Amino acid sequence: MDAVSRRQVAAAFFIFLQSLKISECKKENGSNDWLLRFSMLDALFCLVLYLMRIPRLQNITSRRWFLIFTLLISVNTCVHYWYSYEIKVDLVLTTHPNKTEERINIDNIIGDRLKGTVDVRILPWNTFEFNPGKRNYCIHDKSFPAESNMLKIQENDKKNCIPIITNEKGARELIYSINSINYTMILTETDNCIPISKPGIYKLEYIKNELKIKSNDAAVTLCPQVRFQETTGNLEICELEKDQVSLPILLKSDNSHVDLTFKLKKPSGDILFSKEFEVVPGQVNSLFLDVGDIDQVGDYLVVLNKIISGEHIVEYEKGNSMLVRKIKAPTGSFDCRGDVELLLNGDVNLPIKLNGHPPFHLNIQHESGKQFSIETNANNYNYNVKESGVYSIKEIKDSKCASKGDSICTVVDVPKPTIDIRFERISSSCSGDQGADFYFSLTGKGPWSIEFEEIHGNRRDKRIINIPSHSYVYKTFPKNSGVYRYQFIKFSDSRYLNIPLDQSFEQEIHPLPEASFLGLTQINKCLNEDLHVPISLIGNFPLSLSIQTLEPSGKINLTKLNDINQNELIFKTNIFNFGGVYSLSLIEVKDKDGCVRRLSNLLEVKINKKIPSISLEKSEFWISEGRFLNIPVNLSGEGPWKVGLIKDSGIYREIELKSSSLLINEAGSYKIVSISDEHCKGTVEPNLEFNVFLHPKPKLLYSINQTSFMHCLNSINKNSVKFDLIGSSPFTLHYKIVINGKVKEMETFVKDKFLEFCFSIPSIDGNVEYQFTHLSDANYEKIPIDNIKILHQVTSPPSIVFPSSIKKVYCIEEELDETEVITLVGKPPFSISLSIFDKNGLESFESFKNINSNKFALLIRPGMTAFKFNNVTDGNSCVSTLENHELLKIHGIEKPFIISDQTDACIGDILGFTLGGAGPWTIKYEFQTLQKPSTVKTESLSTNKFYVHTAFPGTLSIVSICNQFCCSESKSPLAKVHIHDLPLGVLETGKDLQKSIHEGDAVDMTITMQGHPPFD
Repeated sequence: MDAVSRRQVAAAFFIFLQSLKISECKKENGSNDWLLRFSMLDALFCLVLYLMRIPRLQNITSRRWFLIFTLLISVNTCVHYWYSYEIKVDLVLTTHPNKTEERINIDNIIGDRLKGTVDVRILPWNTFEFNPGKRNYCIHDKSFPAESNMLKIQENDKKNCIPIITNEKGARELIYSINSINYTMILTETDNCIPISKPGIYKLEYIKNELKIKSNDAAVTLCPQVRFQETTGNLEICELEKDQVSLPILLKSDNSHVDLTFKLKKPSGDILFSKEFEVVPGQVNSLFLDVGDIDQVGDYLVVLNKIISGEHIVEYEKGNSMLVRKIKAPTGSFDCRGDVELLLNGDVNLPIKLNGHPPFHLNIQHESGKQFSIETNANNYNYNVKESGVYSIKEIKDSKCASKGDSICTVVDVPKPTIDIRFERISSSCSGDQGADFYFSLTGKGPWSIEFEEIHGNRRDKRIINIPSHSYVYKTFPKNSGVYRYQFIKFSDSRYLNIPLDQSFEQEIHPLPEASFLGLTQINKCLNEDLHVPISLIGNFPLSLSIQTLEPSGKINLTKLNDINQNELIFKTNIFNFGGVYSLSLIEVKDKDGCVRRLSNLLEVKINKKIPSISLEKSEFWISEGRFLNIPVNLSGEGPWKVGLIKDSGIYREIELKSSSLLINEAGSYKIVSISDEHCKGTVEPNLEFNVFLHPKPKLLYSINQTSFMHCLNSINKNSVKFDLIGSSPFTLHYKIVINGKVKEMETFVKDKFLEFCFSIPSIDGNVEYQFTHLSDANYEKIPIDNIKILHQVTSPPSIVFPSSIKKVYCIEEELDETEVITLVGKPPFSISLSIFDKNGLESFESFKNINSNKFALLIRPGMTAFKFNNVTDGNSCVSTLENHELLKIHGIEKPFIISDQTDACIGDILGFTLGGAGPWTIKYEFQTLQKPSTVKTESLSTNKFYVHTAFPGTLSIVSICNQFCCSESKSPLAKVHIHDLPLGVLETGKDLQKSIHEGDAVDMTITMQGHPPFD
């Protein structure tokens, strides 16, 4: 930078520093600190000038100007210091609140240095103060017996603290005091409230590092509180008590005058009240709260809402309430429903209905002035009294309230009822008609009932008459004749029961006349016959009788008979000219006393329209012995009929017929001599005869008289016998089959008189006996047969049983000529037929007869390759064909042998042998040593290789080789191998185990050899 530029920069920087001084002076507003800051700025300016090395300062002129400049700065500093000197004077300014600047006159301030008019700028105070509009606060009194959560709010104190009004922003450290004790808090824009912790004087002292503070103080006292007394609980008042209700409360306040606001919740709606109280400040005052009129029954809730004491207002949110319940007074009244009647020497219950809260206490007064006390837990009570008069309820008490009673009940005496009985007889009383009348006149309260006994002879009947009114007539209707006595025992009305009576009355009853047909209800007569009907009569003669006759045509005839003086009358009439049913009725009978009995006796007279007769269609009939025969006859008339018969022996008998058949039980000649039905006698034709012949019994004839037959079980041929039958076909032959003790009943239907009876083919062997027991034909059932029994002997067919070990294979080198024994089953003697096949397959037949034993030796000859049994016959001639028998084949097999050419072996060698012939093989071999006895072993092989491991010296001999059918064995072994011990050489050393020799010398060593020389 060149010199000119540097000078320009220095001038600019100087101007900047000077302007900064002016601003700092204004900002500090007379503070002494700005001088130090100015000096620092000047020193900084000089340093900058030196650093910039302005060239002008290097010569004398420059130094002169620099000295002038420095002097100028010093003067400037002195002037500044002079003006900034603090002069403490009392200056009273009266300014407008909204003015920030004002021109004032300053006179006589420290001589004449400052006189004249100056402009003063008014700066605001740093304000920190409590709300000037509210200087009093309150805090909850914890010693007051009330729940703190009852308090809802405190007026203008929702945060429970004292707010601070300030015009400063940012955090400040505030020092405040409570009762002259300092406390510190950080005051911010959000946390600008001093918490109220206890009662006292709260004052703002100062703000740390601030020169000015405007403050005031605030007073905190205990909040007023109120509540209902704790021991009171819910209040119950009676309906009849006064309506004005006062409730005990506890109230505490620092002010002597308190306003209390409470709400009364009534069933009709809520009412808000306000009451004023004078209290002793600072103490718990026990007062009474008048809640006004509670005029209706129900629940009333008194809620304490708000308490006001001076500037303090406390509202309650919950719990500060009391329930006032107005209870309905007890009531009680007689439920008499009119006058209560009291019987003579009796008592009566007066019903009382009670409402309230049990137990109840009642005071009841009689009209005579007597008072009675009653205690009960029931709402319905019966009060028992024995005295008439007016009873009134004077007082009623329950467990909660009391009330006056106004109910009355009148008890009146009831006299006993009376009865007057008047008895009127009828001059001539007949049984069954109306008798005497009883007239009753009664007093009392109905309905009435009268009990009496009706005595007739030895019979006593109790009767009860129910009477609805004061006057009543009772009519008697005696059913029988004789003397009736009426003994009255007791009567009752609706009040009195069983009042005794002792009155009796009598009346005589004449018997009614009687008439009847002597028990007859129906009479049968023949046409144009006279009728004589007996009628029985009883009564006081003479009697008159009315009889009515009803003809089949509907015509009615009435006959009246008078002056009857006898007990039995024969009524005669001959009006029965037509067949049919006539009805005779007894209408009425009357005696001389005028007693009339209505009758209902009815007699039916049946007139037969036809005369009975009998005839036969034929004159010959057949009957079986011991049976009945129905002979058809032709009958006329109305049954049942009776027929008279005379047998050829002269015996007469009468047979009753209900249908058109005559029942005969024996053979002979019969003649019909008479016939009649139940009411009329008929006519019989002359010589009306018939003959009854006897059927012969059936018979079974067996002419051969063979009683037994033989039958083979497998034979299809049936045995049979022939019978002749005598009797009337068809026949039924009944027989029994007895098989091994079991009986089976059978029958055979035969149309002809000849029968060939075939025996059934049996399924098992044994004896089957046929017993022919009964024979039936067309006329007889199961006529016994005399002792015809046939034995059917069933035998099993003969069979052959081969032995289980029959030889079917042979060795080729062996000779055959062997025999095999077979078993024959059946009855000897037997005959056998068999086929023999040679090695070329040619078949030859051979028979063996008269074999008397059950054992048979079959010779197996050389050259036979197979044989087969064809049939066998036993002694019962039963033949069994053996077509399905197995063809027994015989074939040769090669004998087993061993192949081996080894005769010597050493210990440890494995000996191998090859086997020939058909396997599998069984080898028997023997091993013999010098020290031990010989050992024989047997092994079974399925392959043709046999190996033996040699472990000891000795001799191994193969004794025999066998397969399933053949064996190879002999007196000498089939193969023999000598097993030798291993050779051994032993060096004989003598006493010296070690010998020393010179090079080129020799030493002799003796070796002893064991074994079979020559040795290598």
